[in-house]
Amino acid sequence: MDNSTHRLWTAKDFIEYIKLRWKSPLFSKKCCWYGTGSIVSCETGKVIALLEGLEWGTVRSISQQSSNQGTMTAVVSSKKLYFFKDPETGKYLSEQVSLQQTRKVHPISYPQQDIQLVWNNHSVELSKESVSSKTVLGARVANMANIRVYSLPIFVRMGSKKAGYISTLEKYELYQYNHFLSRLLMSPILSWVRYGDCPSWYGKGKCTSYLVSKKLNSTHSLPKEFIHQVRKIDPSFLQQSLSSYGETFFESDNKGDHRSKRILGERSFSK
Repeated sequence: MDNSTHRLWTAKDFIEYIKLRWKSPLFSKKCCWYGTGSIVSCETGKVIALLEGLEWGTVRSISQQSSNQGTMTAVVSSKKLYFFKDPETGKYLSEQVSLQQTRKVHPISYPQQDIQLVWNNHSVELSKESVSSKTVLGARVANMANIRVYSLPIFVRMGSKKAGYISTLEKYELYQYNHFLSRLLMSPILSWVRYGDCPSWYGKGKCTSYLVSKKLNSTHSLPKEFIHQVRKIDPSFLQQSLSSYGETFFESDNKGDHRSKRILGERSFSK
């Protein structure tokens, strides 16, 4: 693949990614992503759990006044709910038995997160509260036949010297059709891969997580059992709107050395 089809993001690519990722395809103020995937132990190669989840998102602002200087800023909001499922039966997990121990398995719930993204010609930085992350190899876009792929590799480091650090490597790939008619008929697809700590209920070790999500126009097409599980955990999750945010939230990167586990929209399993 030559440079004409595989290159770093431009300002236009950054704006299109933000809108595809967090803006509704219709007239709603928020978009919806439904995804399924799995978690694999890097030590044994065993699938320890299946993943199923839902994300709401909306675009708060996109600052374009600095595009001539090579920087742009966007603020988005997101909230998520993810479930673990038994890899053999497909049933939703509520507990895990290992080494004669029974551990509770809880869904991963992410209340609203206000996320700032900054593009600076070479990389994309994401931040929330006192934590930030940067792309490892730079955000890239590739054109393959009728499909455009936006790649965003991210290195996330949480914590402090006093409390210790938790590091993960993640990669997002957003697939969008180039042809206008294809875009009308086919929804964008988001692929996510994460390498980091295994879920706490599984035990120590490193795991690789995979999730493939589809952008939906509404929640009517979601599986009935999944909707039932969502309502059991959070009855208002399917209807509750995303509230307003405060821009002062991002003014400082030094807001204490607590260990934030719910940042950047990433799935942190170490809680």
